[in-house]
Amino acid sequence: MVGPPLVWGFVDLRRLSRVTLGALIAATVVAAFVLWHQVVRDLEPFRTEIPWWALAAGFAFAEVFVIHAHVRGSAHSLSLSEVPLVLGLLLADPHDLVIGAVLGPAIVLLVTRQELVRLTFNLAQFGLTAAVASITLHALAAEGGGIGPAVWLPMFAAVVVCSLTASVLVFCAIGLSEGGIPSRRLAGMLGADLVVALTNASVALAGATVVAQDPRAAWLLLPPAAMLLLAYRAYESERAKHHSLEFMYGVTRSLSRGGGGELEGELLDLLRRTCASFRVRTAELVLLSEVGGLRTSRAPGGETVMEPVSAADVAALRAAVAADHAVVAGPELSGYLERRGIEQALIAPVRSETRLAGVMVLGDRVGATSAFADEDLRLFEALATHAGLSLELDRLERQAFSDPLTALANRTLFMRRLETSLARPEGMATVLFLDLDDFKAINDRCGHAGGDAVLVAAAGRIESSVRPSDVAARMGGDEFAVLLEDVDDHHGEQVAGRILDLLASPVVADGEHVWVRSSVGIATAAAGSIEAGELLHRADMAMYGAKDAGKSQLRVWFPEMEPAGEGAATGPDELTVALRDGELVAHFQPIVALASGEVVGAEALARWRHPRHGLLGAASFLRGVPRDLACAVDREVLAQACWAAARDEVPAVHVNLAFLAAGTVRDVLDVTRLDPRRLVLELSETALAAASADGVAALRELGVRIAFDDFGAGRVALDVLRTLPLDAIKVARPFVDGAGRAGHERSVLSMVVQLGELFGLEVIAQGIERADQREALLELGCSVGQGYLLGRPLPLGAPAFA
Repeated sequence: MVGPPLVWGFVDLRRLSRVTLGALIAATVVAAFVLWHQVVRDLEPFRTEIPWWALAAGFAFAEVFVIHAHVRGSAHSLSLSEVPLVLGLLLADPHDLVIGAVLGPAIVLLVTRQELVRLTFNLAQFGLTAAVASITLHALAAEGGGIGPAVWLPMFAAVVVCSLTASVLVFCAIGLSEGGIPSRRLAGMLGADLVVALTNASVALAGATVVAQDPRAAWLLLPPAAMLLLAYRAYESERAKHHSLEFMYGVTRSLSRGGGGELEGELLDLLRRTCASFRVRTAELVLLSEVGGLRTSRAPGGETVMEPVSAADVAALRAAVAADHAVVAGPELSGYLERRGIEQALIAPVRSETRLAGVMVLGDRVGATSAFADEDLRLFEALATHAGLSLELDRLERQAFSDPLTALANRTLFMRRLETSLARPEGMATVLFLDLDDFKAINDRCGHAGGDAVLVAAAGRIESSVRPSDVAARMGGDEFAVLLEDVDDHHGEQVAGRILDLLASPVVADGEHVWVRSSVGIATAAAGSIEAGELLHRADMAMYGAKDAGKSQLRVWFPEMEPAGEGAATGPDELTVALRDGELVAHFQPIVALASGEVVGAEALARWRHPRHGLLGAASFLRGVPRDLACAVDREVLAQACWAAARDEVPAVHVNLAFLAAGTVRDVLDVTRLDPRRLVLELSETALAAASADGVAALRELGVRIAFDDFGAGRVALDVLRTLPLDAIKVARPFVDGAGRAGHERSVLSMVVQLGELFGLEVIAQGIERADQREALLELGCSVGQGYLLGRPLPLGAPAFA
């Protein structure tokens, strides 16, 4: 995969490679011209039987029939070019040879529309190698010796020098553009170059000797040259077949070993192999279902796993594979390809045993041959068919859309169904959002197995309370949701009442009876009137209203409730007024010792008590604000957090800063008189990358601690660890999501924890929502974390901080 630019300090190595490649091409052009003008023009020819235009025709013919040996995204070509080269060295003016070696291929390359960089490089190296060959031959061959045995060895030497010069130039260009070449591959291809070059030279030398005796015998060169060409073609065809068989065998072995449920690993390994074998920039597999699609892809921008695909894109993909076989993508997919940054693509249906389960897309061929051939279509169709059967896509879809513990729909499927419901031309959608009351206490008393039993029992009772057409889902942790279509909130209250009644019956967990209760929030909207996320958010707010009312109750959303208001429209001027009027407040989420449950700190989160929209999260009002205003918000939250810690309302306080400002931190510490050791500043990768080592060191000299927030979510995390003095890392949520699962997700998380320990940093896991995540983190050596399982963001004075 072509990934993001490598950065060392402030130097973009990819840009450096482009500059260096340009310098190589310029040096080749200059060297070719200087040797031709200053040396080759003064050389005396052995014979002048062949004019320059005939040599140009010979080189053009050789360039038409080439074999491309691919190296990553580039290609090294083998041809019959030594035949016109040897004939020109012996039977033409050296000056004409160089001209023919450049003009002949130029015509072919211009017709095939080769990109400018490759065209310039290829023509420059053709001219340079022809000049080098002429100079070598004339330096080694005895003057006046004619075309006989005395010139044979010098001729072979000239061909060898010419071949080596061309190979070195080509591999230097490939190395600069592709980031290196495997040494074994380089040695093998150099050997192949020499074998082909010497074989061609032998045929040409024999022909030149005959022509020197009698020009009428020139046609005798055609049969052996044609046989050589056919032999090379046959070899290339067999090699391509062997490569295809190796590729399919590798895919078969990979998929046969992937039966342990490692969905991400199976798909990404398949796409990596496909990119390498087909020499494409992008490979995608989109799983299709009745509610949408999920895309796993490998592209120049990176890898994505199970990324939601819009309904319009799903429809376009289905239409593109209506022919039920692999095809070159047509106009019906142009919009999709444009959004994906793909110019040319192949698309193939991926079928399970019973249905169309997905589609595969290959985008933008790289190398000397950028167009897809019929052989590519046949191999791609075989791959898609094989993948559909081997990957058990029906199983993968169930994994992708269902909760593994309760077998209910998961958050992804629920949101898809909710989006589909609200996209209808008419009708109503009602959402019930449920959160089990005091589930943490149940988990602590009955253990994780007992907690899981309660969740499974609750899921069964919720599902039994709704119609078959309704959707019941586990949203994560102890949260559930239900989608009811074409009913009002009054009917939603009736369903919620049934669920509360059923949940009131005890569940047997760990040998004892456990009473399960839940708070339920209800929100209803007409189709087309609201986004899915906002409707779910309203139900969530209503659920919190039920908890505030004493738990085990239900509440219906109404406009006066305090929403998180993520979609609220606010501007910089309004935010400035909010700062002046004291509407910005800090809520605190506990940071907990995972083993004991002790609250060891709290993260301060910016909240806006908006007079119209209610309680807004930082993401809804800080996006795109001017830097000075963002710094003012940072200072306000920092001040409130430090005052809270100074009054011992929290043990220690963590504060996110969008921009690094040592002076601001020093001023706040001076005013609040907080012990700096009780303040942790959490900085994103963007903030740390923009900060200097001196700036970070100045903060640490104050005594505060520095934490790397969302470690692993960006691209230069290791550079930051290596160059800046830090105290802690906060593991990004995606790593924690898979903590309780076996396989590579757990291995990656283990590596992150070990990396923190290696650098002597405290490791804090965030986004802990399940008991199995907490247990896995403890086993991996991570002792501190935060998340909804451990405590939600709350204002000061809440029980978590009492």
